[in-house]
Amino acid sequence: GKQYPHQLAHQVEEVQKAQQESAEGKDYDITAEDDYIPNTQITWRELMDDTGESLPKLIERYNREMQKKGTESEKAVQTIEEDYGNVSHERSRR
Repeated sequence: GKQYPHQLAHQVEEVQKAQQESAEGKDYDITAEDDYIPNTQITWRELMDDTGESLPKLIERYNREMQKKGTESEKAVQTIEEDYGNVSHERSRR
């Protein structure tokens, strides 16, 4: 394999460790339906109502959107809403 310079190897370890910790649920998974989505004015429950999707699915989708370079929370939520809106026009709960 490739030989990484010492500093880079440490950075790679840190990133892997951070990813592992987030996979273990130390960040977004500790989220309740009535919590606000980070840096937005919308709660997870509102997004669930808008999309008809479950909380775990939405959090997973949100995390995927947030991994895209330069994505902000509000943009991620907007993208999710638009995607579900395009799929189901008649699925609005009243």
